[in-house]
Amino acid sequence: MMPARTMGDEHMALKVDRAALARSCKDKLAAGATTDDLVRHLRDGGCWKIDSIVVLRAALGITLQEAKAIVHVSPVWSDTREQDEALHDALFEAAESELGTIDDRRK
Repeated sequence: MMPARTMGDEHMALKVDRAALARSCKDKLAAGATTDDLVRHLRDGGCWKIDSIVVLRAALGITLQEAKAIVHVSPVWSDTREQDEALHDALFEAAESELGTIDDRRK
């Protein structure tokens, strides 16, 4: 099952069947696949990180935080880790600049 790109742009989201991918991951896990094998399967199948997180959560019965950690530290996504962390830091800093820190809001 190869998902179709929308609008022909390589950076546009792919339409993926998350339920079907979760079933596929469960089957692969039962056959002895590792979580990195599952993440590779998902990325090769056209999933972005967010899709991979959602699918792993469903397939493994884990929390969102656990699924995010698995995907983020996986060698499968190591090529985007530095950029993702920089974006996360910039968003966090912007939020603090606009809203203040949690400690500031508790005062």
